[in-house]
Amino acid sequence: MRLGSRLCQGAYAGVTGGIAIAVFFLVADLIRLAPLSTPLALGTTFLGPAGSSIDLPVVSQLLTWSSAGLKVLAFTLLHLAAFAALGAAAVALFDVMEWPLNAATGALFGLIGCSVVFYGSIAIASAGVVQELPGVWAVLIGNLVAGALIGGQVKLLAGSERAG
Repeated sequence: MRLGSRLCQGAYAGVTGGIAIAVFFLVADLIRLAPLSTPLALGTTFLGPAGSSIDLPVVSQLLTWSSAGLKVLAFTLLHLAAFAALGAAAVALFDVMEWPLNAATGALFGLIGCSVVFYGSIAIASAGVVQELPGVWAVLIGNLVAGALIGGQVKLLAGSERAG
């Protein structure tokens, strides 16, 4: 199978893993009665705080909600793009190392690789705007599951392509 096709499969699987993490934190936020607080905190960390103030309370509140909504949307797109890149990177790494990419090895990649990318990105982001971030265990478990989905889906897609 061509490497380009496998990289596309990895990117597709990465988006699936990214969606799984987004749903995981959406449910966790709903349980805590703080809907969308995780993507808003991460969006503020990576994209900066909102910066508008108007004396009219209704207009100010509307701008605040609009700004928060746009920040959540922008961060979600950034998150999915990062996971697409991580999925393609997993395929490339495992192909170069000649290791099998499946749910188990993908889980290991997610636990280590995705977590290193997340915490490295946090370290690069301005420390002055870091909001309340997800706990370490939540990030590790989420990345483990996302990696397993990436590896499992790449294996499934490769198998269906050979069968077809």
